[in-house]
Amino acid sequence: MFNTTSIDECCPTFQSILGTSCPCYKYAEDLDNQVLITLEAYCDVSTPCRSPPPKPSCPASDQEKVKTCMFNTTSIDECCPTFNSILGTSCPCYKYAEDLDNQVLITLESYCDVNNPCNGAQVIKLSKDDE
Repeated sequence: MFNTTSIDECCPTFQSILGTSCPCYKYAEDLDNQVLITLEAYCDVSTPCRSPPPKPSCPASDQEKVKTCMFNTTSIDECCPTFNSILGTSCPCYKYAEDLDNQVLITLESYCDVNNPCNGAQVIKLSKDDE
């Protein structure tokens, strides 16, 4: 980046190292970001560091349905299908309900038989003979 007379000679090196290795790219960025910006433009180098994908979220319409059923309903039975279809299939919505009121969620899980979609594979013992 600093001790060369010809940037053209270094472009292949920059492309093969900085264009493929996020730690090396970050190192160059910390070394001299302005020089790196120039190299990116001149040598056609792109950052190999990708930003993490956006965190999945619970849609506002589903949040409203869950909130209404958790707090503003006279019949929990009417809300069980909503809880099962939203909370039983969407981890972000399940987490939303958990943050709203975990105690209410625990009750709903039992009463409506809602499964936690955030759990990975579970081993279920069917009888004592399996031990």
